Amino acid sequence: MRELTERQRQIIDHAIEMIGESGLAGLTMRRLSERLGVTEPSLYRHFENKTAIVAAMLRVLEAETYERLPLDGAATPDALSAHFDRLFALLSERPALATVVFLDEFAAAAPEIQEMVRELLTKNRDRLATALAATRRSGTSERTANAGTLPDTDSLATLLLGGVRLVVREWRLDGCRWDLGERGRRLVAAVTVMLKGREQ
Repeated sequence: MRELTERQRQIIDHAIEMIGESGLAGLTMRRLSERLGVTEPSLYRHFENKTAIVAAMLRVLEAETYERLPLDGAATPDALSAHFDRLFALLSERPALATVVFLDEFAAAAPEIQEMVRELLTKNRDRLATALAATRRSGTSERTANAGTLPDTDSLATLLLGGVRLVVREWRLDGCRWDLGERGRRLVAAVTVMLKGREQ
């Protein structure tokens, strides 16, 4: 990803907050320029349009979340848990990110944004499946792994991402009043137990 300027990061931060408050439709170049206290033309010097802002936002969030996911030999159960701990801490610190990280608002977006979101979802699921496969290799006996009783890692990745999304959505609907990290850790632990092929 091309390095963003400090001003571009500031624009993205405000755009995230606006999406968290009023959805993707509430993010317009005019409203964003008003929030930043600048003219629209000055905003266009940093980003050519709203789509460019959203594209940069998605790249930043990917770098802060799933690109840090440990893969291959580094993907132990503890490393996987630490990855999701970082994600839950990030969301707890900035609840507006939940709207963007889980892409709730993008189904009705412009086609080019929909394509970016589709590619990002696929990449994140594939990265998680790779990490889960490495975690399984590090924590499962050969006998259990060959028993054919454990779900495939693609399905586990889908289950984990869907579960995390549901937990975060409930947390947002409850006004972020409870401990997201604690509930999220229980979910990740349940998947880790499945990877090890044993009951808690």
